[in-house]
Amino acid sequence: MPMKKQPIIYILLAFLIIVNGFFLFHFLKKPKPPKKPELFIVEELGFNEVQMKEFELMSDLHFDKMQGVNRQIKRLKDDLFSKVSEAEVPPTYLDSITSLIGEQEKQKDILVFTHMQKVKDLCDERQKKKFDKILMKALRQHRPGGRPRGPGPK
Repeated sequence: MPMKKQPIIYILLAFLIIVNGFFLFHFLKKPKPPKKPELFIVEELGFNEVQMKEFELMSDLHFDKMQGVNRQIKRLKDDLFSKVSEAEVPPTYLDSITSLIGEQEKQKDILVFTHMQKVKDLCDERQKKKFDKILMKALRQHRPGGRPRGPGPK
């Protein structure tokens, strides 16, 4: 059968080539890296250049402080869980080390709170209103344990 009499095959072939090209372009390109939460806030609030520079300085300092507290928590938890294989661990030790861990967790919360206050202080009045909305939305999306809400039980 001559190919000239089957234009439908050429149309289907062209369609398949176009569809494959579309899928290759959209699904094989590199995924975008996830945005850092602080960049989300900056974009949403529309910080100007001066605000942005101040924010970057504050964020770097905040990050360093949080890293120090996280290292301390890790050290304390390593000490705590190194005792798991011991036959007897005094309750006073458990009480003492878990209290120290709790103090460090408290320090983290204080650092985050004061950082957020400083970020809000950078904002103009319009940005402050938007900041409050973003913060309240973020708080509603997390349950008390700090984990995002997932689908409920089935």
